[in-house]
Amino acid sequence: MRYSYSKPGTKRMVSLHTKVWVFYMLAAVCLSAWAGYFLQKTTSTFSQESAVAQMQNSIYGHEIARLKVKQENIKKQLEDVAYRVVYNTNIKSAIKGILQIIPDSITIQSITIDHSSLVIKGMVSSKEAFRLSLLPRLRSIFENNQINFYPAGNAWRFVSSSSSSTSFVEKRRD
Repeated sequence: MRYSYSKPGTKRMVSLHTKVWVFYMLAAVCLSAWAGYFLQKTTSTFSQESAVAQMQNSIYGHEIARLKVKQENIKKQLEDVAYRVVYNTNIKSAIKGILQIIPDSITIQSITIDHSSLVIKGMVSSKEAFRLSLLPRLRSIFENNQINFYPAGNAWRFVSSSSSSTSFVEKRRD
């Protein structure tokens, strides 16, 4: 028996609009969770890369500091070498000057030159030959002259120490 002209339809517990709405809500939640996970992974990757970059920066900073110290040492060594070249040139010219003032009658065994002193060791036939030939020349250059003679057979060994308050060879200014 029928009392209605319309055919009865099945009534659902959840409507079609609600199903679509729930589907899109779940999709949005899943998409948000995936985006959060992706951002977390990306952030941790960038954090690790940043830590590596900071470590490399620290290493490069220490390397730069080490190279600067090495550069300063090389500059000092270069200045030392330049000083030695000038010093050796001055010593050579001083030795040439000393050798030019030494007469042929005196035999030289060693010459020691410092900044303001000169030590000559050698042999001479007589004390007077030394005092008349070389001593006046040394007195014209140096303020203090000390000569010690030692007998050696027919000749005399001598050690002449001469010094001055002014530099004979230019001193290094540090």
